[in-house]
Amino acid sequence: MSAHASAGLGGGAGFLAGWPVMLDHLLIPSVAYLFC
Repeated sequence: MSAHASAGLGGGAGFLAGWPVMLDHLLIPSVAYLFC
């Protein structure tokens, strides 16, 4: 995801696109564990 954004829009956009994806992979399982 971030590689496509950085190739099309520059390094800053790739960095900004990569962080939400990484946080999503870290936070969603822990939130799901709390509610189950």
